[in-house]
Amino acid sequence: MMRPERIEITIDEQLTTWIPGSEPTSILVAKENQVVKITVILAGDDDAVEPPILFIEDYNVPLHSDNRRSENGSWIFAFSSSPEKAFRESFGHSTIRLICENHEFKYHIEVLATKITAAQAEKMIRYLADCREGVIRACMSRTKRPAGLSPEGRADPEIVLSTAEHIIQMLLNQRAEFIRHLRYKLTPEKVPAWKLEKSGGQIDPIDVIFNLDALRPTVGRGDVMLRGRNYSTQSIDTSMLHHDYDVDENRMLLGGLYSIRTKIMALMDDIGDSFRGQKIANYDKEYVSIGEILIKFTGGAMHRRCEQVIEAAASMIVQLERNFDIEFRGEIFPRITPYVRTSRFYRPVFEQLTLWFSIGSPTLDGKNFLIKLRSLSKIFEFFVLFRLFEYMVVRGWMLDDVVMGESFDRLIPSSLTFSKNEVIATINYEADIYKFNGETEHMDLVKLPHRAYPGAHWCPDFAMRLTSAGEVRHILLDAKYSNSFSVDRYKLPELRDKYYDHMAVFNGEINALSRNEITGVFAIFPEFLDQTPNPIGTRIDKLGGSMKNPVLLPITSGLPVSFRTNSVLEKCFDRIIEITLLTMGIEAKVQEELQDAA
Repeated sequence: MMRPERIEITIDEQLTTWIPGSEPTSILVAKENQVVKITVILAGDDDAVEPPILFIEDYNVPLHSDNRRSENGSWIFAFSSSPEKAFRESFGHSTIRLICENHEFKYHIEVLATKITAAQAEKMIRYLADCREGVIRACMSRTKRPAGLSPEGRADPEIVLSTAEHIIQMLLNQRAEFIRHLRYKLTPEKVPAWKLEKSGGQIDPIDVIFNLDALRPTVGRGDVMLRGRNYSTQSIDTSMLHHDYDVDENRMLLGGLYSIRTKIMALMDDIGDSFRGQKIANYDKEYVSIGEILIKFTGGAMHRRCEQVIEAAASMIVQLERNFDIEFRGEIFPRITPYVRTSRFYRPVFEQLTLWFSIGSPTLDGKNFLIKLRSLSKIFEFFVLFRLFEYMVVRGWMLDDVVMGESFDRLIPSSLTFSKNEVIATINYEADIYKFNGETEHMDLVKLPHRAYPGAHWCPDFAMRLTSAGEVRHILLDAKYSNSFSVDRYKLPELRDKYYDHMAVFNGEINALSRNEITGVFAIFPEFLDQTPNPIGTRIDKLGGSMKNPVLLPITSGLPVSFRTNSVLEKCFDRIIEITLLTMGIEAKVQEELQDAA
């Protein structure tokens, strides 16, 4: 029996000891270009033991035997990795995994990235932030599981905040005109005569007649003379026309400002709750944490914008209530009254307020999706998923069905089903592929036993299944945030070993397992990671087409992905799907599809 005693992680001569199975007291922080050496100390009953399996994310760290010794009747073994820069592809929250006799132990680390790596990650996050709403909106229109939807009346916070900013800016830009043209009505009001005299008004004789009891005798010259005596009118109440601003149009304007302040305050509270306790560290001016990048797209700048909107709205509310005596009577939906319709000031403001009341309350669902991104590998996986979605849509595939995944608040699809010319294409994200069992169905993928990967299932990033007239083919893809050299030298052999040599398809009609239905295994890697990218994968579009160059199945290659449309990825995928459909006997339709796509 072999058991892990401890693991020693040495980063630039700094030693950290991890006891597998125990929780570390604090998270280990490393930099992407630091040299790391990992030593695994095991205890066993025998004097010979197989080395354990060690991963940093999905990178299999080679281990060599260091030494062994006998101690109190047990054998102590040490296996070490060679010193190397093993964190170069593990930006953000990363995991060291030790597999020892079918038991897996995990140790979490935070990897800081150089500014160059962070800039690429920021581009992908910006892409996800910009594209997520469109992709998810399209997915939600086809999904049969509406639980992933936000409640009715909820809106993206950026839309809510930008609309509020636009309304506030309109009011600020027209503040002087706003004061001059504020809607009012003339209302008679009883005021003391001395106020009327100060305002330059005149006393109406009718007011004198109805206030005879308020006339006061005065010595000398008075305001009124009756029967030879002088009287003062200072104590009588007289009528005066008053500018009354408490009208419907202004109540609706005030209600709109209250609504803006209330919603934006709620949004600011939600942002504070989402980021409360989140440590966004600036460890080194040359290195960046993933939290520092995410804050740009989530709460940081938005929180400051909320404060500015709230402050401006509160200032206008005070002015309307105190200076113009307008009473707040609720958040009244704006009506286009005859006055508003003809007003150069009110009409554009009320049109924006109508839009404001229709967009609903802000929800941080989309921002929480970004907040949950903690590792570069997961960011790249989502980037590839969205690019695959774009590819299918641009090439004319119709989205028929979507199943939203359970993770990430059900905001990421776990299955996308498309159709085109009687061909059904399903892309499964992180689908578990199990060993053969009683639940295995006809044409399902099946994991075969593997000594180095003793788990019960495989989990490729993307498994694409093409179906037509009973024929089924599988294409397996993994997102690898590596350069083309690493993909060609290390990643592709590993993927072929896992997803072809140790994978099969169950044919229920003849009760057999075969690999004939697996037409390709691919590693999708970022083209932008290489200064001078190796053209790995770029020749796939040249495969086949002549007897001299037959296609060798399965096709195994790297596919470079970029931010551009109609890039190498798209061209390669055109050829991959064409070849796959040819194996299914759909040649005529393939030619039609290619012509349509062109």
